[in-house]
Amino acid sequence: MPVIAEFGISRIEACEGDDVKVVWKGYHNIQETSEGKCDSEEIGEQISDFQNLGYEETYTNNELAAAPGQTRYFKCSIHCSENANRIEVSCPPVPVIAEFGISRIEACE
Repeated sequence: MPVIAEFGISRIEACEGDDVKVVWKGYHNIQETSEGKCDSEEIGEQISDFQNLGYEETYTNNELAAAPGQTRYFKCSIHCSENANRIEVSCPPVPVIAEFGISRIEACE
């Protein structure tokens, strides 16, 4: 079952290998950015051309998934604001487990 991102605004957890289904809440494209701000540097080509309200697409090749410990940021190139038309995708870090005799320590990187 895919992770659902309403575009609109969504903060989702989706790790590499997870499918992400985007549901458009207006006329938007999807463009990755280096940070979560609307004026952040764009990364690569747009993920999706502009689509209309109600359009749905499921991404199955990690286009919208994050690596462990990573957060990725996406926006609409022309309709972005702090609380609208953005998607933030994060994946929790993989715990590191170290065993020392009888002690076992679990920590995140």
